[in-house]
Amino acid sequence: MQKILIVKYAELNTKKDNIGMFLRTLKENIMVKTKDLANITFDKGRMFLKTNEEDFTKVLTILQKTFGIHEIMVGYQIEDTSLETIEEAIDAYKEYTDAQIEAIEAAEDLRDMQDTLAEKTK
Repeated sequence: MQKILIVKYAELNTKKDNIGMFLRTLKENIMVKTKDLANITFDKGRMFLKTNEEDFTKVLTILQKTFGIHEIMVGYQIEDTSLETIEEAIDAYKEYTDAQIEAIEAAEDLRDMQDTLAEKTK
């Protein structure tokens, strides 16, 4: 499972006959900015960027500053599209997000405890 960036275009659907030109221009702008950090593919609705884990945050930051992008989403691409593999990927992602939620809740509990202690020591 590979983490990818999914880019939605801003206002390109209103361009009608020139949409191909605008997509190529946006893709070229991203290619120039990201240099060789990402492999880019696109269709009429979205652009997909694959990059290695070390450059992921750097590419994301570049995209956030690129004109013409409406939204950036993180996705996961799996090669094997069998139902079993998809279910395993969903379970792994659920475990990951559950762990993140637990960490956030623990940090909130710690802050609450620190606030309570600070109030008691005043």
